[in-house]
Amino acid sequence: MKAAEFDRRFNAGEDISNEMDWKEARRPNVKRLLPRDSTVRSMKTEFKDAKEYVRSLFGNMGGCFKDCQVRLALDSSPRFPDYQVEILFYDDEGGEEIVHAQSLAVFSGRTHKGQLVDHINIARPWSSDAMTYLEVQTLLGELRGLLPPT
Repeated sequence: MKAAEFDRRFNAGEDISNEMDWKEARRPNVKRLLPRDSTVRSMKTEFKDAKEYVRSLFGNMGGCFKDCQVRLALDSSPRFPDYQVEILFYDDEGGEEIVHAQSLAVFSGRTHKGQLVDHINIARPWSSDAMTYLEVQTLLGELRGLLPPT
């Protein structure tokens, strides 16, 4: 439908809701958030270059001796979401259960360079779900074609 026809029907008080593509609707000056339970795996189809994004993210998790996880910043671009690497602390008995996760570093999703872990970055909305080092490693293997998709 042309804009002139849309305006004419709207101004006449007609119901134009069936003509709207609500899925693509945007509110000016309001930033859309990523879904609350976003993970690197759930967002991989949104990334500009999933293999390169996950490779760079995985590289930034490397210094934690596999005892870390990553969360996405919900207020960042779905094509290059910023992310937070958290170090994991386990219980004293058996070391199986995670008792605490502490923010270790925050990275820009566009450049993969570290940002300040300050009150501003900590207060950002972060995903409720996280992926461990081994889960990110598995995803990277899948993206590279070395592992079958799960």
